[in-house]
Amino acid sequence: MAELSYTVHLAENPNELLIGGKGASLARMIASGFPVPPAFTVTTDAYTHFMEEHSLTDPIGEVLRDFDPMNFADMETRAQQIQGLVNGASIPTSVQEHILEAYGGLQASRTGIQAVSVRSSATAEDSAGASFAGQHDTYLNVMDAESVLDSVRRCWASLWSSHAIHYRQQKGFDHFNVLMAVVVQEMINSVSAGVMFTMNPVTGDHSEVMINFAWGLGEAVVSGLVTPDNILVAKETGVVKETFIAPQEIMISLQPGGDTSQEPVPANRVNACSLTELEIAELVKLGLTLEQHYGAPVDVEWCFTDGQVKLLQSRPITTL
Repeated sequence: MAELSYTVHLAENPNELLIGGKGASLARMIASGFPVPPAFTVTTDAYTHFMEEHSLTDPIGEVLRDFDPMNFADMETRAQQIQGLVNGASIPTSVQEHILEAYGGLQASRTGIQAVSVRSSATAEDSAGASFAGQHDTYLNVMDAESVLDSVRRCWASLWSSHAIHYRQQKGFDHFNVLMAVVVQEMINSVSAGVMFTMNPVTGDHSEVMINFAWGLGEAVVSGLVTPDNILVAKETGVVKETFIAPQEIMISLQPGGDTSQEPVPANRVNACSLTELEIAELVKLGLTLEQHYGAPVDVEWCFTDGQVKLLQSRPITTL
């Protein structure tokens, strides 16, 4: 196994088998010039080396033997046992060295970068047949090298959560044929963020773009913490057809020392729209370009900071 494949810069290799579905999608966006924050990927080779060094495949297989995917209590017990095996094993020294080198390079490439997000990127994730949305872990505002290493291992362990196991079982995936890569990306301190769908996911109308958004980090939207603002835009004309502004009293913000917290929204913003007309138009333009790029409707996670949009994730819409 080539050591240099333990980490790759996202702009270098879009191979999904090496950097997972989320990583491959981001790599394609970077190659096409979309505004994606700088990142590197801890590859599936690193995960495979970790599994092999600690001989984890056989004991995991033994824990999964004859399990009933409909017995959720038993599945949770087994999943916790497997995750304990993963989290209790050390990352191989050679893999650690490559992660720390890549993390140092990310810091050096942009003055002031310290905080990163650490996101799971399994093979088959964000594919046309299975999104795996919400099945694997993400860690935000990770502030130092030791925490990056710990977050990578926890992302590997999330491949073996009870809901991820159940999802693979439902979709007919072999548990050991799905591998985990991890995307380590510059953390964006967003003013507003959300999710855009280049079709209406409620009605199935392909002539509309739906944008759900809120103040602060997008985690408030994707986790369901807040009722997001909602806008419907006509694709052909770019005209806003419907606007729903939900009162938002809390948002998720970055903590100075790492991690995130729930904070009160300033009083003058509680009932205010967190996007301008120009920002909405820019989002829709990017969304339609991405839809053409994928050849299918997409959902896109995005954020605005200092008046600039950043795309954090994009995948084909698989639920309709």
